[in-house]
Amino acid sequence: MHQWKNLFTPDGKFLDGGVKFLKKVHRGGVNPRIREEVWPFVLAVRY
Repeated sequence: MHQWKNLFTPDGKFLDGGVKFLKKVHRGGVNPRIREEVWPFVLAVRY
């Protein structure tokens, strides 16, 4: 969860436009504990 939160600026945007995030997901998947929070970003879903 700590790594996840470190990917964002204080106003809630990805630090690098999400590039680092997508590379991490591609290489290692998503921890089951945070999938519910992460998957909307992977799928580019806005709600």
